[in-house]
Formats: sequence, structure tokens, C-alpha cells
Amino acid sequence: MTRRYPLGIVAGGLQDGVLSLWDPSKIINSRGADQGLIHSSQVHKGTVNCVEFHPLKSNLMATCGSDSEVNILNIDNPSKPEIYKPSSTNKHQGSEVLACAWNRIVPHILCSCSNTGTTVVWDLKQKKEVISFQDPANRLRCSSVAWHPEVPTQLMVCYDDDRQPSMQMWDLRNCQYPFKETAPHSKGVLGVAWNSMDPNLILSCGKDNRIICSSIATGSPETWCDIACPQWNFEVKWAPHKPSLISASSYNGSVSIYSVQNQQNGAKYCPRWYRKPCGNSFGFGGKMMSFGNKAVAAATADAPNAPKQSPTSSFCQSLVIPTEPDIVPSADMFEQWIAERKLREYCHDKVASWHHHRMFEATVMMIGCASSNGVDVNVEKSKQRRLSVGIVDKDKDTEVKGSKPNMGALQGLLAEDLLKLVASHQSSMPQVAVGRRHSLCSVTDDGKISFANKSVKLLGDELDPAQQGIGFTCRKGFKPESPNQDSWSLLKVENLFSIYGVYDGHGQKGHDVSEFVRENLPKLILRDERFKTGDMHSLLKDSFWKIQDIIGFMDEQQTLSAQMSGTTATVAVHDHIQSKLFLAHVADSTAVLGKFEDASRKKIQAIQLTRDHKPNLKDEKARIEKAGGRVVFDGYANHRVYAKNGRYPGLNMSRCLGDLLGHAEAGCSCDPEIKEVDLGPLDHVLLLCSDGVWEFITPTEAVTLVHEFGPAKAMVAAERLAKEAWDRWIQEEGGAVVDDITVVLIFFNPSGRSN
Repeated sequence: MTRRYPLGIVAGGLQDGVLSLWDPSKIINSRGADQGLIHSSQVHKGTVNCVEFHPLKSNLMATCGSDSEVNILNIDNPSKPEIYKPSSTNKHQGSEVLACAWNRIVPHILCSCSNTGTTVVWDLKQKKEVISFQDPANRLRCSSVAWHPEVPTQLMVCYDDDRQPSMQMWDLRNCQYPFKETAPHSKGVLGVAWNSMDPNLILSCGKDNRIICSSIATGSPETWCDIACPQWNFEVKWAPHKPSLISASSYNGSVSIYSVQNQQNGAKYCPRWYRKPCGNSFGFGGKMMSFGNKAVAAATADAPNAPKQSPTSSFCQSLVIPTEPDIVPSADMFEQWIAERKLREYCHDKVASWHHHRMFEATVMMIGCASSNGVDVNVEKSKQRRLSVGIVDKDKDTEVKGSKPNMGALQGLLAEDLLKLVASHQSSMPQVAVGRRHSLCSVTDDGKISFANKSVKLLGDELDPAQQGIGFTCRKGFKPESPNQDSWSLLKVENLFSIYGVYDGHGQKGHDVSEFVRENLPKLILRDERFKTGDMHSLLKDSFWKIQDIIGFMDEQQTLSAQMSGTTATVAVHDHIQSKLFLAHVADSTAVLGKFEDASRKKIQAIQLTRDHKPNLKDEKARIEKAGGRVVFDGYANHRVYAKNGRYPGLNMSRCLGDLLGHAEAGCSCDPEIKEVDLGPLDHVLLLCSDGVWEFITPTEAVTLVHEFGPAKAMVAAERLAKEAWDRWIQEEGGAVVDDITVVLIFFNPSGRSN
């Protein structure tokens, strides 16, 4: 499947030797009006008996026919396929080739069988026949062949001889005789298929009007299920992703779907898809029991000279895992107090520590409420000290013992104090209007996924995010191997400006890069002289390049690991005076504007302000290839960026911050796209979200959802949108994975300022 062919390509071999390729998406979209024919050409001089797509390389396919030929086709360009021969010689000469199959493990190995009973194995890399063999009983007409899904040297050959209908397992390391044979059918066998998820199950169909699933887990194969059919079926297949479903093609031109688990006849074998490879269960006191297999044996391989299989070793272990590691020292101390019967001393110690905390909280409250008039030097120093602890510098965290260094803070300070602190190195500062300054930032929240918990620590006076019309949440997804790599920031000076940002890390140390950019990119913007003159386009572009240079320097100093770790960045500078938005972004954390359709302010529409920087975009791909990188489709859903001669970094984005190896060798860029937006009375809400939100939610759905809550419930709206994104991940991915989810939303009043 590609972007041009979203449903893939259907191939059909016809009786006159013609191979045709169709586009099923065109057939479906036109409801049959368009036949969707891509290509049709003669590939054999007789009937095409078999067409097989390569299981590992979707651009390759093999065909065989009644003219003794086996052909290999490259359909990179489906309208002009390239045809090759597997070898210059042909042991099928003079016979009719009835079936062919690709090896599931070794991609350049192909086998074919003919009506003379000969099975040939072809090596496409060496372009020759490597092995051929026949049934010792000289039975004719091999009808079907299939490779073992896990053992690359084993294959199954079937015969449609009504007198001796058999299925033989051969091992290429000793192909004098088959090492196992079974005859589940009473008449000739026409088709066979091996289950890719459980190689102990083999499906076959025959002239006795039956489909039989056989289990070869033991020495003597047993019938696992038996399905009676009204007619002969000439081919059977397992569903690739639903292992219990099968399809069968019959000579009356129909395809039937069956479930093998509903057809069992008291079989003793339990398929692999019923088994739990591992699991655990939690008990009281932080206890956890887990079970699993230390080594899983490969599929049965009792052929002569077959390698010894490692036995399955099951284990069951008990662990004690503290659910709250932060309280373990306190709990140990508490148990010690009890053991020593010093409860009175314990109570005195707790009272003393609580009194200290309350005094500090009261001090912070008074600082947050202080006026700019009549403040003495000590209070001014306290103000600066608190600012550094809160978010801007955070170099020192000595006053609050045990506080998290990445904890956000809501602060009420004067604009002149803010500018004085962040730009103290400048000789002169312009006079600005006095307003309150509010600063928020994200909490890493590595271990929590409950949406009931707040994302920030609130300090200061009565300032409330709900009164400002802002909402935010940052939640770790369901990725046990990774911490929360998202972060965000919001800085606001009332009546002057605001800076909003969302950052989504990736790579092993992506959370560190995300946090570093979140802390320092707003500083670079604020400290630049152009922030006063209003030259925002060049300022934002230069700030992104500067932060990339700083990341490179930090990596050289080994204080930040960013060779193959990086982050997205979407930053919005909101000019309250001129009612303008300046957006700068790299990668795929998207900004969306919710705007009313008319003055009635009833219907709202979504306007996507940023585009995702993906490698398959025409201009991005051209830039990457010009810089020496390459763009490769990963075979699933994404195009990825790689170095010209390497398998790194494998990014599914073309621009980012960090990822030094990708910038140096693969053509990645930190150059942001800048967009200027004039805000009007119909502009209602701005959404900045990581891609964990946009994976399964459209911009229209998002702005409609948050609009229902309004500015007074902005925090509830953010939490609700994040929860909806979480639920969509669970629904679409079956609970297997949930990406980190970050939502920052800002409601505007009709003047174009935030509320």
C-alpha cells in the first residue's frame, strides 16, 4: 500500500497467459463504474497457474504457468512492470508449473513445483537453481507448495493423486526423503497454507470437498478441525492478522470465509494465539506476581540433522514494587519510630516539619500579592529569587526541599520586573505598561496517566487559569518503555504579549531535549532586541537556529544527549496590542484556530495554522535528497528520513530540534516555518497540541469540543479533549499503545486578546 494505491494492488493471472493489475480503491470509490485497471500484458504463452506477491518486498511478485516458465516481476512502476527469469536454465522444461511460493525468512529464495512431481528451489541472488527433488514413490502432479514460516529450510509439498493423497514435509538439508508425511484427505490435495502465527497448524483443501486444519505439534499429525464444503476448493489462505479466520476459493467462482475455532473436533492442541506469552498480577503491599517464558522453542523441526531447539523454560516470580517510591524513606522511618516506640517524638518531628512548610507557603503568597510601590530591597531580592525557582532560570532550588525542578508555576509579577530580570544584560529598557505576568510550564508526570491530576503547581495570589481563559494538560501515554516526552510552556503579560509553546520529544533522551527547549527557547525570544522592535519573523527564525546551536554545544559538553534524540517545537507569540499571532514551528505539533463562521457566534470552524513537516512532502523530500539524505517508506504508515548510506536516524519528520546526526547526515532541518495571523472579533480559541491529540481527532472535532465549555471552563475543556484523544487511541489501537498527549488552549475575547 502506498499513497497512490491506499488499498494496495490486486493481481490476476488469466487463462490466456495475461497478467492484469487493478487498483481496488478506484473500483470501490466509483462503485464499479471504473474497472481500476492499471496494467495488462502477456507474461506466459499458456495459462497462468499461480501469482504470488513477495511477503517481505511488496514490489516483487512471482508467476508460473503451463509454458514451463517461472517469472519474477518488479512492479515499482505498476504501469510498466519489469520481468526477469530466475535462472538461465529451467528444470521444469517440458512440464506445467502449477505452484510457486516465496521463502518467509530468506527473501531471495523461491520454490516452484510441476505436474511431473519435481520441486525446484531458486536462488534469485545467484540467479540459478540450487536444489530440486521428487517424491520417492514417483507420484506425479505436485498441486501446491508452502514454506515453513519460522524454519527457512523446511517446506510442505502436496499431491493431488487420488490413490495416494499426501502432504510431505521436506528439509533442504537432506532432501533424499521427506521427514514427515500425513494424509488427512481421502482424495487428492489441491491447496495448502501454513499459519504464520502458529507454524504447528497447517490448512489444506482437497477433492473430497473438505477443508482440514492439521496440527503437527506431536510426532503424528492430528486433525484439529474439519470443515465440509459443497464443492472442491482449489486454494485456502489464513487471514494475516486474524489467525482463526480462513478463506477458501472454489471452482464455482466464490470465496468463502470460515472460522476454524468454531469447527474444532475435540482436538487437544491449543493454538499459540490462545496462549499468554507473559503476564502479571498485583496484590496488596506492592506485591506483583509475573510469569513468562525465558526461551520460546521454535516451530517443530524434527527433521534429520535439524538444529536442536532450546526448550521452553517457564518461570513465575514474586516481586515487591513500591507504588510511591517518594514515600519509601518516610515509610521506613515511620516503621523505625514504631519499632522503637517513639511515637511522641515522631509526632513532634511531623509538627515541626509541617510548620516550616506553612511558613514558606505564606511567604510565597505575600510575595505574589506584593505591589510594585513601596517594596523594599529584601522583598525585591525575594521576588527575583522566587522567579528563578519558578520557571525562568530554575538554577537554584534550595528553598523548597524535594520539589520537582520541572514543576510549573503560576506567578503574578510586574511586567517591568520580568523584563528587568530576563534582559538585565541590556543597557537600557523601554518603558512598558504595568501588568501582571503569569508563567506556566508542564509537569513531566512520568508515572501517572489519570486525567484527574493537575499538570502544574500553582503558586502566588488569586490568579486563576480559568479567569485567564487558558487550559492545559500534559499526560504520559501508554508506552511503558518511555517517560513522558511532551512538555509545554505559557508566559503571559496582561495587555502586552503572551508566548505559548508545545514540545514533543522523541528518541531515547527526547524528554531531556524537550524540557531543555521548553525552558530556553522562550528566553531567547524575550532577550532579543528585536522583541522590542517587533521584527518577529527574523527573531523567531533566528531563535530556532540559536537553540539548535546551543543543543549541539551541550551535546559536545556531554550535558545533553541529542545525537539521535530531539523534539518538535510549536511556538506562538501573541501581540495583545496589535491583536496578532506569530507562529513558528518545526515537525508535527499542530496549531489550530477556532473561528466563528459569522457574527451570531453559534457555528465554529477550524483553521489549521501549521502544516506537519513530513518527509514525503514534495518540497521536504527534495530538500532532504539535495542535502544527501534519503526518504524511505517503512512499509506500514510512515515515510522516514535516513542518511545516504545508513539506517539512521529513521525519523518520520523532516524538521525538528536536536537530532544532531539527522541534521548532519540525513538532511533534517531546524528552520521553522513562520506564519503571521491577524486576529479579529470572530477568532475564538487557539489550540496547540502534540500529535497524540491529532492522530485520531480532526481539528474540527477538537475546536467544536472545547467551544462547548467556553473560557470559564478552559481547564475542563483541555482535560476533556485530552481524555477524548486517549479514548480514541484505546479504541483504534486496541489498548496496545497510547502516545503522550499535550493540550494548550487559549480563548480570545472579541478584541483579539486572551480573556
